[in-house]
Amino acid sequence: GMRAVVVGSGRMGRIRAAAVASNPRWRLAGLVDVDAEQGGALARLHGVPLLASLEDAVSALDVSAVWIAAGTPSHRRLIETALNAGLPVGVEKPVAMSPEDTRACYDLAAARGLGLMCSFQRRYDESYLALKQAVDDGKLGRLRSVHCVFRDFPVPPLEFL
Repeated sequence: GMRAVVVGSGRMGRIRAAAVASNPRWRLAGLVDVDAEQGGALARLHGVPLLASLEDAVSALDVSAVWIAAGTPSHRRLIETALNAGLPVGVEKPVAMSPEDTRACYDLAAARGLGLMCSFQRRYDESYLALKQAVDDGKLGRLRSVHCVFRDFPVPPLEFL
């Protein structure tokens, strides 16, 4: 199966690590975080090594993909590191700090022949797929606009907001 490294042990890193670890087609190979206390706690929870850099992880571990859940200012550098190591990448939104940096990331992925996917977490939810099907089938008539509300679950702590 696929072996992923998750970069970042904050809120989204915890969610992504748990998702990878619980998927029978994937194995969580390790975690990357510069915060040894927070990252170490998450690594121990999943029984995987904590590494201080993505470079260390790709050289020390058997990795087939990278998920980036670190702070946005680090995304471009991390994406480039993973792609240049021959690894496909999943990344939290936004991909990078600017449209130019985002384009550079996708251009590099295309040049390397590797996937780069930004997490649009609602795209495959059953309720959204059902809504799209109803629209496609004409069951809702002619739409002028659609307003969908997503409430983050679980609700993040007040300090996060």
